[in-house]
Amino acid sequence: MNITIDHETRVASLKTIHLFEGLSHDILLELSKLTTIRTLKKNETVFLQGDVPKMFSFVNMGMVKIVRSLKPGQEMILRIVTEGDCFGVIAIFIDQKYLARAVCEGEVTLVEIPKEPFLEYLDKHPILYKKFLKLICHKTYQMERKVPEMALTRIETRVAKILLNLTEKIGYKKNDLFQLEIPLTRKEIAAMAGTTTETVVRVLGKMEKTDIIKIEKHHITLNNLAYLESLVDEYDHINRSA
Repeated sequence: MNITIDHETRVASLKTIHLFEGLSHDILLELSKLTTIRTLKKNETVFLQGDVPKMFSFVNMGMVKIVRSLKPGQEMILRIVTEGDCFGVIAIFIDQKYLARAVCEGEVTLVEIPKEPFLEYLDKHPILYKKFLKLICHKTYQMERKVPEMALTRIETRVAKILLNLTEKIGYKKNDLFQLEIPLTRKEIAAMAGTTTETVVRVLGKMEKTDIIKIEKHHITLNNLAYLESLVDEYDHINRSA
């Protein structure tokens, strides 16, 4: 559903988006006039694979998973989009259809801006083009690394990386240990790791048995962060001072 709110409230929402960090209040107030705030429920679809892009979408609250259907019955979760991030923008800039669908993981509040008015807005504020370019290059770099990783790394390494990335995005520290309320099912973790659900269950079970992690329903404690980090390279390590 769309939420009817005043421009100052929209400005406050825009300030939570990484792309708009550091912009003046006046610039954000101008942008707020183009902005819609929308709340969706768990499993609602933001857009479908093959849709023509019409909106720039940003996550204000909650999480969105980007899912690529490869063939009937086979899917892969390309990424999890968390608060402050955007998704689907590459398809907009190259004027192509979406190559994956976006699905809400729990209740999600989106900041949405129509395609054409926002492109005109970007022409007036070219500094945002530079920020978009940096953002898109970063996402492309991550995807370029992911392809060989899927082919060459062990399943244990892929699962460790997923746990570390989720912890960096939505984890917290308690009693000097990182904690994670994991939003994904074992099947979804398998889809991200490019393997089977049975394999993920086996890997997580082994990690728990050797006291690397502790699992209580959807709650995971990282008991041995150093071991998990040893499985991935330096660019994937989470901030120990968090």
